[in-house]
Amino acid sequence: MATAAPRVRDLLGLDVADPVEGEFSVDVNTEPDDVGDTGERRLQHGAVISAGGIAAIPRPDSDARVVATVEGTGGERETFLRGDTSSYCFDRTVQHEVRVFARQPGESYVRVKEEKTPTGMHRCLTITGLQDADVTLYPYPENLADGSLSVILTGQYDAQGEPTPAEPDGPLVPRGVAYEADLDRGAVLLRNVSDTITVNW
Repeated sequence: MATAAPRVRDLLGLDVADPVEGEFSVDVNTEPDDVGDTGERRLQHGAVISAGGIAAIPRPDSDARVVATVEGTGGERETFLRGDTSSYCFDRTVQHEVRVFARQPGESYVRVKEEKTPTGMHRCLTITGLQDADVTLYPYPENLADGSLSVILTGQYDAQGEPTPAEPDGPLVPRGVAYEADLDRGAVLLRNVSDTITVNW
């Protein structure tokens, strides 16, 4: 819909919001076929293989009938990292992207989880299990260029992967993390990261 002619969108009574992609739950507002309980409806939408993200929304003044809505549910990937080497076998039926790379002296399980995207942002990733790691991120180029990317330290983790506060008996207080931006490579570099970080762009 993002590439549709304005006249087509006018006829359908639709506007275009910021496109989203990833794993979604689907709410269908029509009477279902009588085939029994089909369970929760899920949709895995990849913008690269689907001619763009999901972006169509009804105009407030239109009589467009909404028959289905989607809500992000997030997704999680985990791999064992030893130094700068790890491996992950993607499901053959799903095409995924890799936007996070890490190098660290020790060994740990590193998890990357897609979170619900905050309003006004395109993506939200939480990365856990890092130990003195140098992390390279590849956000969307436009978000790197306009400075809308943010990296937040959301808490330290112990050897068992459990969160621990920065101070004894203290709360986990999110705080910003400085990063180096390489506009030529379209990358962001964070050095000596040992805590869980949340990345928004």
